[in-house]
Amino acid sequence: MTTKDSLDETLDDAWKTLKTPIKVVAAGILGGLLLITSCFYCPQDSNVIVETLGKYTETRGPGFPQFIWPFIQSKRIIPTSKPRKIELGFRTKKDAETSEYEVGSQFQGEYLQLLGDRSMADVELTVQWEVSDPVAYNYSLVNPDKLIKDRAQAVLSRICGDAGYDEVAKERVTQICKEGQQELQTIVDAFHTGQKATIYQTQGVNPPANVAPSIDSVNQANSVKESKIAIARGEYSRRVQEAEGKMTATISGAQGDSMDLTNNCEGDISRYNSLLSQYRKFPEITKARLLLDARQSFYSNTGDKWVTKDGKATPLLPLSPFGGEK
Repeated sequence: MTTKDSLDETLDDAWKTLKTPIKVVAAGILGGLLLITSCFYCPQDSNVIVETLGKYTETRGPGFPQFIWPFIQSKRIIPTSKPRKIELGFRTKKDAETSEYEVGSQFQGEYLQLLGDRSMADVELTVQWEVSDPVAYNYSLVNPDKLIKDRAQAVLSRICGDAGYDEVAKERVTQICKEGQQELQTIVDAFHTGQKATIYQTQGVNPPANVAPSIDSVNQANSVKESKIAIARGEYSRRVQEAEGKMTATISGAQGDSMDLTNNCEGDISRYNSLLSQYRKFPEITKARLLLDARQSFYSNTGDKWVTKDGKATPLLPLSPFGGEK
């Protein structure tokens, strides 16, 4: 036997000895790879789309462990309850207690809007959305995320084109956001993308940077004007209330005087009618009584009266007590 034959025989013996362990190890490695590729975990905020030979098979909920057939089935995990955010006109650089935002002219095509009053404004927008139907989201379009972003920007341009600066910035902010969310959802539903817009909110409405100083000057002038108008209206209200108070007092006084005069006249009429009825019954007696009443009324307002004759003073009538006025 040659040395070569002896070496071949030794190798054959070694192979026979190691063949079984190598097969076991290879089978273990292959089984582990198959287990790793077929077993997976789905988070609580997601769903799993399972395909068999490239065709949709089923939708699974979250949980662990889950299995698919290797090489035959494939999966795609789609977050369904995790909010996703679209930012137009700015970008969030860091989400923390204090967020950092990136703004600049590179986003001009997103934030610069032509308004209904023919003015311009920089409008920043945030849209949050979720996946409501993972199957429709996965198979409807190649890039449904781009669709909802483009449609959100189109809706913003349409709404701003129908409103003035003050409406977009202050007066109709809540209404515009609600209207924008509803319109965006209608468009997304028409494409059957399985997306749901939850928030449509303008983050800031400002005049373009090149005209901002002029706009600030106009706003300051309007503030001064409104302040002076408010002061003038307050003074007007004060004077009107004061005049109305005087008018009411004058009218009340006149009504009181009228009532007093009317009552006095009615009393005089009543006394005259009473006297007239007595006069008609007893004319002579009533006439004498009236004459006496008239004299008494006249003399009660006079002092003592004296007449002189031949140098002698004689009282006309004892009209007052002794020592009274003369």
